[in-house]
Amino acid sequence: MLLVALSALPVAAQAGPIIEGAAEALRQDPIYVHPDADLSAQDADGIHEQLRTAEAGPVYIAVLPVEAADEAGGDAGQVLQLVGESVGRQGTYAVVVEPAACGCDP
Repeated sequence: MLLVALSALPVAAQAGPIIEGAAEALRQDPIYVHPDADLSAQDADGIHEQLRTAEAGPVYIAVLPVEAADEAGGDAGQVLQLVGESVGRQGTYAVVVEPAACGCDP
């Protein structure tokens, strides 16, 4: 009976190259800004400084282009889950999926 219940669960989505790239980078640095995302180096440095001084425990932040949501079936919440699972570390995760990166009007 347990096997049947488990087989009825939806299959988890697999992370695509943008999400996997973010996870790999987050294993090295707690903040990752995808090259196609719109966040200045100065802003990223400011976030680094805030994390360093906050002593909030492990926090991981990824700023990704809208294509990351496409890798997660169009669901930005699923992007967050996939990034956390792919990094594989306990902590607080924040993911910004930027529609501005696609050149769309807000």
